[in-house]
Amino acid sequence: MSELIKTPPHFAHLQDKLVTIVALGDSNTEVNWWTLGGLNWFGLLGCNLYETFINGKMMINSGISGSSVPHSMERLNRDVLRFNPDVVIVSLGLNDARNCDPEGFEKQYSELINAMLARGIMVITRTPNPIINMADGTEMCTWTANGSPPVSYMMQEYSVVIVNLSKELGCICIDHYSQWKKSLASKYHGEMSMLMGNHMHPNAVGHKRFYYELAPVFGLSPYFQHDFEHLLYMEGALCNPCK
Repeated sequence: MSELIKTPPHFAHLQDKLVTIVALGDSNTEVNWWTLGGLNWFGLLGCNLYETFINGKMMINSGISGSSVPHSMERLNRDVLRFNPDVVIVSLGLNDARNCDPEGFEKQYSELINAMLARGIMVITRTPNPIINMADGTEMCTWTANGSPPVSYMMQEYSVVIVNLSKELGCICIDHYSQWKKSLASKYHGEMSMLMGNHMHPNAVGHKRFYYELAPVFGLSPYFQHDFEHLLYMEGALCNPCK
């Protein structure tokens, strides 16, 4: 596969060195049971990054369930900066969005990103997935559990903040929310529940979609050597949509 992969220009300075990549995120970054034993997006990324950073890489998962931007700022030194990373992938907003304070989130998110940019770290941002109704595959803006008061989420507003601020700060942003939103607007939206372990947490299939949307940023194939699609891709029977 390696001969088919071209490293994007924004990673050119990382060639021929040991590359340290840290994922800073919440329960959809942490390794947990929602993938039912499968790899999550960060694990899948590590599989195919072998082809790009052939001389070595360190993949450090600093995802913690329930983490928000304020919580991530508190643990930034311990869970990110002490590793002297070359790249940090920031995957936050899911838990923050229930606070319904986009302006406050923008300020805190900016402080977090700038703290890493000031260290010369390449920061890649990601918007969260929508909250999905498991019954019909539609987006939910409120959620109630075990008779508790409804919790509101401003996922779209918070995702817009992440996209706009990333552009302003010169960070690459993978806007999962907008891409999943397109699927939610299609006539096949009921199938979106197939990507989810519950309303908030993607399962292994959902994490594979996360990876699929991440792959172009890293110049990676969406296919894996352990999948039959890889063989078809190498034979030319499939085109690589990430090219």
